[in-house]
Amino acid sequence: MATEHRKVQDGPLFTVPGDIMDAAAAHKIVLAAANSWRLATARAARGVRRKLADEFPGDELPEAFWHDASSKQFREFFLWGHDHDFGHAMTRKGAMGARHIEITAESVQLGFLASDLRGLQVLDIGCWSGGDVLVLSGLGAAVTATEEHAGSAGSARRLMELVGCPAQVLEQSAFRDDPAWRQRFDIVYCSGVLYHVSDPVLLLRICFSYLRPGGRLIIETKADTQSDGSACRYSGTAVKG
Repeated sequence: MATEHRKVQDGPLFTVPGDIMDAAAAHKIVLAAANSWRLATARAARGVRRKLADEFPGDELPEAFWHDASSKQFREFFLWGHDHDFGHAMTRKGAMGARHIEITAESVQLGFLASDLRGLQVLDIGCWSGGDVLVLSGLGAAVTATEEHAGSAGSARRLMELVGCPAQVLEQSAFRDDPAWRQRFDIVYCSGVLYHVSDPVLLLRICFSYLRPGGRLIIETKADTQSDGSACRYSGTAVKG
């Protein structure tokens, strides 16, 4: 039996979906979104910072841990993920620094992520301590976030509660297929996760199934094209991306 193949549209596989914005302007928009959750008074900012430090300690940066720890040790270990500004010079440093600002700002700059997300449903896969969640929520989105690591999920959920962000943070695996989420989200945002999962194609299929028709899946991941030519290389859980 002959098989008919439909010709795909000519042109590049990847195109910038919108106008390219000035990098400084995009960074300003994203920083304002993140800072919209700063506390109103120095006393409140100090109190929230102290509560999170007491409830979720983990500011050390054990570089050797990333390479030597077992998966069980990784799950039992907690490290604060993103730099956070509580306001009034009260801050907390994270293992990934300001990468959540840099990546979302570049996404806005290139047109992959709109600077105004009001009225949109966004799913954030692998939110760690919640830096991305605050940015996406600050841009106006109704955010649902997932995080498999129990300590990280708890820290992000507590952060949202303390700063008044209405985002929902769930402790669950990215591979948990939720039928209620199918075709629900306008955007599925997945940053710094794909290279940690053992089956990236399955994860992408699950994420795609959650998109409403016309929705957008935004993936950020490390690549290693020089050594073996792969666009996405599995690093496991115990490797720092």
